[in-house]
Amino acid sequence: MIGIAWGLGWLQGSETERRYQTPAAYQASAKADAERVCGAGPGAFDCIYEKVEAAKEQASTEQDLSAQQRAANSALASAVISFLTLVVTAIGVVFVKSTLDATWKAVDDTGNATEAMLEANKIAYDAYRPWIFVKSVSVNPQDWRSRGERFEWVIQLQNKGASPALIDAVEYRLCLTNGIPSEPFMDDDSPHGLAIKRRRFMDHFMTTGPIEPIEANGSSAPILFNGGTILTRRKPLPEEWKARTEEIFQKTIPVEGFLAWWLQGRVRYRDARNRECETAFCFKCDMGWGAMTEEGGTKHNYRI
Repeated sequence: MIGIAWGLGWLQGSETERRYQTPAAYQASAKADAERVCGAGPGAFDCIYEKVEAAKEQASTEQDLSAQQRAANSALASAVISFLTLVVTAIGVVFVKSTLDATWKAVDDTGNATEAMLEANKIAYDAYRPWIFVKSVSVNPQDWRSRGERFEWVIQLQNKGASPALIDAVEYRLCLTNGIPSEPFMDDDSPHGLAIKRRRFMDHFMTTGPIEPIEANGSSAPILFNGGTILTRRKPLPEEWKARTEEIFQKTIPVEGFLAWWLQGRVRYRDARNRECETAFCFKCDMGWGAMTEEGGTKHNYRI
């Protein structure tokens, strides 16, 4: 830019000097030419007049050429300035683009760092949070059928996490069907119960206990589901009826080879920061030999 300013100043100064020097040069040249050619004779006046007019015309022509030259120089200077402005603008655009690219890269890096931090926090939380597992321990369908004893299905809760779990409730439903219920345990109008008072489970603390049967119409018998029909069996049975327990059971629910008891439920609990957690379970007890298995996959057995 300094070179451009110097060049423009030089051109302007040269043209100014030429404008001042050209008239004086023509005046001196015309005077010398008139003295040399015209002399002092009778036609000297006309000769001098013609010389002056010729000098004036030549001077005017030179001034026109000088003006055109100045215009050309100005146009050239404007073109050079425009080109350099374009170059500077392009450099600025490139610089701004590189700045924006660096900014976007920084934003992406920040986003990736945030995602990594959240993932690390989740991993740390999963490692520290409580995890409630449910284990089926025992069930007594044979005693319930043959001796009229109260139906009991014993489950075991175990916290395998690294922090305490605050148990809010253990809910369940008991079904006697020939296949796993179509839907997992839901908190709807289906009979469920066994709400346990809030209890703090320390790390790896275990507890066992019988699942009390759901009350049905004031009785202490479990509710059985078979095709949507609610069947109840009162307890205790009169002594004279105990011998006919199996016969009554056969008439009430036809026993088939694939008929089984199903225990579905969930444990609702919270961690030390009062965040809600849940464990769902689904167990099957074969009617024939009482084998207990976990069924239903992750749809019916999950921990969140």
